[in-house]
Amino acid sequence: MGDSKFLKHLGRVLPDSNQVLPNSRYLVPVTVFLLLILYTAVFQADVQARMLHDDEARISSPGIPNVFPPRYHDCVVVLMYHQIGFQHQRRGVIPPQLFDAHMLYLKKMGFSPVSHDTFANFLDGRGKVPNNAVLITFDDGYESFYRYAYPILKKYRFPAINFVIVGDTGNTSHSMNMKTPHLSWDEMKEMEKSGLVALESHTYGSHYYAPVDRFGHKRPALVARLYDAGLGRRESKDEYETRVWCDLWLSKHLLEENLHARVTSLCFPYGAYNSTVIRLARDIGYRYFYTIRSGANRPGRGAALVRRISAGDSYVTIPELNRRISYALLPAPSLFNVVTRIKAISTGISTGTSTGLSLNSTRAIRRRF
Repeated sequence: MGDSKFLKHLGRVLPDSNQVLPNSRYLVPVTVFLLLILYTAVFQADVQARMLHDDEARISSPGIPNVFPPRYHDCVVVLMYHQIGFQHQRRGVIPPQLFDAHMLYLKKMGFSPVSHDTFANFLDGRGKVPNNAVLITFDDGYESFYRYAYPILKKYRFPAINFVIVGDTGNTSHSMNMKTPHLSWDEMKEMEKSGLVALESHTYGSHYYAPVDRFGHKRPALVARLYDAGLGRRESKDEYETRVWCDLWLSKHLLEENLHARVTSLCFPYGAYNSTVIRLARDIGYRYFYTIRSGANRPGRGAALVRRISAGDSYVTIPELNRRISYALLPAPSLFNVVTRIKAISTGISTGTSTGLSLNSTRAIRRRF
């Protein structure tokens, strides 16, 4: 009974097949429009559900605030640390708890820590790296690395590099800082055998500033011809190159002799280098040179000069670390494009984008070129 009433009503509603619907030419566009609205609603609901899931994942991760990490491929971000300790007021010192939080951030946010060898093969074009690849480095070979950083790295199974001032190895104090002990050979052997830590060179004993003239002006010892007050003169070119060559050779030789591992990387003290240092280092057998210039690293021309992001200070919180990594991944601005844009603004030629520069600021910039 109910079925017959439904069919009777349906017959009154549906038009006869011989009849033409009024405004039938609008039927297809309207149908498509309604379907698009429906699809958009479903898509937005799915996106919101995914965002909610991501937010819950971030909130459920202890110690990790709400940050949106960058996503990248075919490049490596290198983080630079120095000392781990509790002297928060000192530059280059990061508390153990904050370093642990950095490592947790890398793990929870999908970064992929890579080893020294993987990174070297990538720079040479002989290997690939995973998406969001990151390399962890420490400078100076402080004993606090073994005491605090090494256990944290083992907990997360993250590889790292420590650049050692070989002349200070085993010393309970540093010539420039009497309260900072350095790694011993036994500690380095243990970490090398673990497969997690690579020990590379930070020179043998050139990590200091030295006078370069009779007025007492100082420069990093690795890149300057030093002044001898007793002789009243600077080093000759040959004396300078001999000193640098012996320092770099001795550092590499002692590391390889004691750790039975090949040493191919040199980290410049204070990030200072010149063409002479690079030439001598390459003659000795170094292939990769670590600087303090910020940026990401890709294979190809100039890849041997490694860029790094400073991360080892007590004020580098998780949001700040996330910001620094994101900034380093931005493409370097082209000077040609900047000058072209300034000239276009000054001559009233539009390039289709807004710069936000005032006329006075534009004129000021033009005077600098």
